[in-house]
Amino acid sequence: MPPGDCRFLEQLRPDQAERAADAAIARGDFHLLGVDGFSLDLPGVDKPVDPRLHPTQPIDCTGDDAVSRKQARLNDRAIRYARDYNRRILGLAAPETDAKKAREQ
Repeated sequence: MPPGDCRFLEQLRPDQAERAADAAIARGDFHLLGVDGFSLDLPGVDKPVDPRLHPTQPIDCTGDDAVSRKQARLNDRAIRYARDYNRRILGLAAPETDAKKAREQ
């Protein structure tokens, strides 16, 4: 595994990303999550953002050079989580996701 504290990565649940983003927004925290690789990738972010409004926080232990299947699975999970989290922070969540949540409540 790449260096860092891997506990957060190992506990990530992509189905909880939007809920985590909502909690961050409620605290006034608009940071974006990044996945390490050759450079820091911000899944779900497809246009430039102001780093003063949206500082980036890399997810430890991610990288694009997986040495095991477990690491590759965890990295894929981190990408999905960061994508959904970042989209929610930026207000880009898919409308069908919000409709599904409304039906579940």
